[in-house]
Amino acid sequence: MAHERNIHRMVLSAPAIASGKRSRRASVARSRGGEDRRFDALDRNRPQPKSASRAPLLVIPLVVTALLIVAFARSMMLRTLLPLALAAAAVLILVQRSRSRSLLQRERTTRRGLLLRYQDLRFKPGAGDLARTVLDRDKPFGATLLSTHRRDRLVLVLTSDAGVFHVGTTVDEASLPVLHGLLRHTTTVAGEDGAFEAIGPDGEPVLLAPEDFVGLVSELSADDPACLDRVIATDTRGAPIELDEGELRVDKLAFDLNAPLEWRALVFQEPFGQVMTLYQGTWIRQGGSEVVLVSLLPSLGPILEVEPGEIALLDREVLRDLRLMQASAENPPPREQRHAIERLLMMPIRSSLARAPRKSRQPSPQRPPLH
Repeated sequence: MAHERNIHRMVLSAPAIASGKRSRRASVARSRGGEDRRFDALDRNRPQPKSASRAPLLVIPLVVTALLIVAFARSMMLRTLLPLALAAAAVLILVQRSRSRSLLQRERTTRRGLLLRYQDLRFKPGAGDLARTVLDRDKPFGATLLSTHRRDRLVLVLTSDAGVFHVGTTVDEASLPVLHGLLRHTTTVAGEDGAFEAIGPDGEPVLLAPEDFVGLVSELSADDPACLDRVIATDTRGAPIELDEGELRVDKLAFDLNAPLEWRALVFQEPFGQVMTLYQGTWIRQGGSEVVLVSLLPSLGPILEVEPGEIALLDREVLRDLRLMQASAENPPPREQRHAIERLLMMPIRSSLARAPRKSRQPSPQRPPLH
């Protein structure tokens, strides 16, 4: 348990760090380990990369045998020819290993996956396609961990000025020990099964093996631990939405998360052509600043369906997030206060707001129910 806590503290803690210190520490860390690291995306229709052959281990007994023959054999011919034959076999094995490694490397470069370099993270669609930069590590970025309430899917949402990129993995009995440390630091999102497919720019899922998923999160957070609590995004009109170092910035407004503020979750509906559309929102006010972050609800049904008796099996973090999902039905907020954001970012922002001091609440007027 002590070892597990140390891993959490090293990889998953997110203190507020000044940008200058973060950049300086990132440069030092990357200079120590400047090798590129590749993460292959899982493909159910294609076999996984072959593991390295253990044939080179045969070189050791061949060399030992040759030395013993030279030392103890009485026949001059035996002492000469047999060690030469064994040495030739050892050289052949090493040459074959070198060729196999070259073929394996060429095979891996044709696969879909991610390439983490000291300066950026790139997505490689496949053979013949150019790699696309999805993250510049020299600029601020967010790495938000989300999970389903059943803890069977996990997604990493990378946000930066380059856009939003999703990386996913699955959780089962075999992978739970590997992913347990990350699951304790995720935010629960309900009704977003499609989002946990982690669809990439090429229209296919970007799913990693559990070990690679943990490795990617560890690499990114080792240079910049604060990225796990940061969001760098824009609304649908291009206005910045940034959550960083105890402050939420929405366009030109800034909300200090270390000072008292007001916020609440809400839902409302509005006609869109001939269709009535349902939205979720988070209303925030501090001093004279007031905004409403909005996004479409994934469905008109229950946000979260829990089987009878299942609530007792949910962990404390999931129960915390379930409370944050509770929203009251209200009239549509003024359009000038609205900022439309990606649905998956709503709950992480609410989670940060829930940790901020709450201003004394005044009685609010009754809100008409949805029809």
